[in-house]
Amino acid sequence: MCLIFVERIITAKVVERFMKKVEVLAHFTVSYLTGTNASADALAPKMQMETLESFRSGKVYILQYYELFAGS
Repeated sequence: MCLIFVERIITAKVVERFMKKVEVLAHFTVSYLTGTNASADALAPKMQMETLESFRSGKVYILQYYELFAGS
């Protein structure tokens, strides 16, 4: 299992799509979490918990995390 911290949410989305399209990487299940912010791209708390549980249980192999800090 792997946890990746990214600076921008677009990076998490691009990495997720890239890994799904590259044949040798497609077998890895990739997802991402967003911090708790008011961004339009932020995941709902319930979805965040479901994603985190999928990572803990091994259903998601690579989890990316993005947090928008105030002033960023």
